[in-house]
Amino acid sequence: MIEGGKIIKRVDGRNSGGKVFDRPHDVEFDESSGRVIAADSGNNRLMIYDRDLNFITQLCGAPYHFYEPKYLATTPEGVIWLADEYNSQIKILDHTYRPIGFIGTGEKGLGKGQLNWPEGVFVKGPDVWISDTYNNRILKYRLR
Repeated sequence: MIEGGKIIKRVDGRNSGGKVFDRPHDVEFDESSGRVIAADSGNNRLMIYDRDLNFITQLCGAPYHFYEPKYLATTPEGVIWLADEYNSQIKILDHTYRPIGFIGTGEKGLGKGQLNWPEGVFVKGPDVWISDTYNNRILKYRLR
């Protein structure tokens, strides 16, 4: 328990861009933009806020096609790495939220390039770690 802590602001259906959260799963702070990114799994979207939790935009539908987004990571350059669980992919977005790549074929399995409902991703320098949840494994990729 944190002594003396208090809620400064909350985001819910009244101030989340007109939509109620459905199983918000992860939240990250993007140092490069000063924005807060929340994975809203049940609504298949990412929500973007400023550091004071004022709504900026939501990422959903085309071109993202998220399906149960779970954990995410951001890099110092503002690149977002997202474990898009039911799509069996890690999706990569640039600092303008444009999709720029992915890991995983989109077909769940153990074959080459396949993931099975990944939930977590962590990025540090050239290394990317993925929790490939339903394959019961952790993967490490080296980007350079």
